[in-house]
Amino acid sequence: MSDITAADLARLRSAHGKLAAQTRRDLSKAWAAIDLANPQQARDDLLQIVDALESRADTDARILAMEWYEDIREKVGGLPRYTARAGGSPNHDQMIATTRWAAGGLWGDSPDQVKQLIEQAIDRWQWAAANDTIVFNATNDKSCRHWARVPSGAKTCAFCTMLASRGWIYATARSAGDDAGHQFHTGCDCLIVPNFESTIRSAYLEGYDPHRYLHLYKRGIEQADDGSPEAIVAGMRRADPDQYTDGVWPKLPSALKETGGLNLRNWEKYRRDLAFRLPPNADTTRFKIPPKNPAIPDNWDNPGGIQLRVKE
Repeated sequence: MSDITAADLARLRSAHGKLAAQTRRDLSKAWAAIDLANPQQARDDLLQIVDALESRADTDARILAMEWYEDIREKVGGLPRYTARAGGSPNHDQMIATTRWAAGGLWGDSPDQVKQLIEQAIDRWQWAAANDTIVFNATNDKSCRHWARVPSGAKTCAFCTMLASRGWIYATARSAGDDAGHQFHTGCDCLIVPNFESTIRSAYLEGYDPHRYLHLYKRGIEQADDGSPEAIVAGMRRADPDQYTDGVWPKLPSALKETGGLNLRNWEKYRRDLAFRLPPNADTTRFKIPPKNPAIPDNWDNPGGIQLRVKE
């Protein structure tokens, strides 16, 4: 799959970011005209505003995805002609339910938080519309063999890692409804990527490592309280907190606990910061994490045991 590169994914993410920014600007303009002193009328106005914005944003997101799908398909030589289709439409019932739920804050002390919730929801719907379009075309394009959920960045959240651990999924009508292609959280920028190679073995995408994701997923299963997805994700966060943007670390040592004058709480914070910044699969011979329990050098308390001098 060398024809499709990380730069192709970055291009779609960038286009989506610009679309989301424009939608937020339009929402801000409409929000300024809402009379927040009348919560009931403000809610009704907000329902109309979100309906209009989401309908347009959904269409624009699907057009971006269709154009992107056709562009990367053209990079693969020898494929028959294919015209991408939208494959879906906005979920108005979900939109109304989410807007009504968020609008409940109009009766509270911080109505401006409603705007933030609506922004997050529309952004999530836009990204889901783009990925839904890609899944639809991947499963209807006879030249597409597989598709995968590809996270963004060196590390992502445990939930997205779990779904990405599915690896390359056969592009069939049955897989069109797979959770990996349809479950997205607020702020999620995972991307569905098609593969036109004949076999999974020959599929490759720079930065995408499903074997690593599967290893992390299995470690999460070992730590999970039960076999539910929620318990497995929680187990993943505990098992390898440095591998996720939302890892759950053990409780820090007491701020009063020291070793040789070294505050162990600050020491552990320092270790965790290094561990999180360490790239996945880093060369451990070059990059090392300090030990959890620092050792005190011999004769540390003996003024005559360790001779220090100014660097020459």
